[in-house]
Amino acid sequence: MHPLVAGIPAVFVGYALAGLLGGGSLIWLLRRAGLRAGQIAVSLVAITVALVTGSKALYLVEAWPHWASPAVDPWQAVLSTKMRIPGGLALALAIGPLLARAIGVPYLRFADASVPAAGLLLVGIRIGCFLEGCCFGTPSSLPWAVDFPRSSPASGWQVANGWIDPTAAPLLVHPLQLYFAGAGLLLFVGLALYERHKRFHGEVLLLFFAIYLWSTFALELLRASPHDLTRHAVLAASVAVTLVAIGVELARRSPRWARGAAAL
Repeated sequence: MHPLVAGIPAVFVGYALAGLLGGGSLIWLLRRAGLRAGQIAVSLVAITVALVTGSKALYLVEAWPHWASPAVDPWQAVLSTKMRIPGGLALALAIGPLLARAIGVPYLRFADASVPAAGLLLVGIRIGCFLEGCCFGTPSSLPWAVDFPRSSPASGWQVANGWIDPTAAPLLVHPLQLYFAGAGLLLFVGLALYERHKRFHGEVLLLFFAIYLWSTFALELLRASPHDLTRHAVLAASVAVTLVAIGVELARRSPRWARGAAAL
């Protein structure tokens, strides 16, 4: 755990990495898809705003009982660095059709080209989480389990939940942040390669959300201090995306599919 990196809070280091990795890969992917500089710039700004706004909104909804208390200044919650990534991805997905229309690109083709960048965005954010010591996993005896110091959130959670005595050394825990980062890296590499071999427009977008949501739900089960609303929302979204994927596969067998897909 390194809450300060060269004097900079680790959470901001993570956001900076997310911007460099996610933004850089988005620019590369959209250039590969043939978009012009102006189209890429508008896309980068719009997606960034959606990610930040949606991530903050989901956190505020989840933390409502706390920050809505009369004894708490709500601006502390609004201006805090705490966010919930699934909310940002959901909002980015929601504005996608409007953004694609604004830059004059077919929506599903634009979504397929751009969505792998979210994988590297997740890598940067989760590295920041690991340095900060937040989003830690449950106790583990696996060889790669990590040992956070007594001053860490992991140690505080273990004491508060009766896992250890306040004077005892913290237990080893799953490096959950690195699991999330690894999943993000695999998403980027796998989907960026597959995008050139997709069977239909929208397939890469569908694959991203199916893999991201189910992997996130599975990994959230290892979170020591669970985000209940986020976990439930991710599960509901995972089921919904799976049903959509099944529906798409069934629809592709219909002769109407080719005509509808051509319009997108």
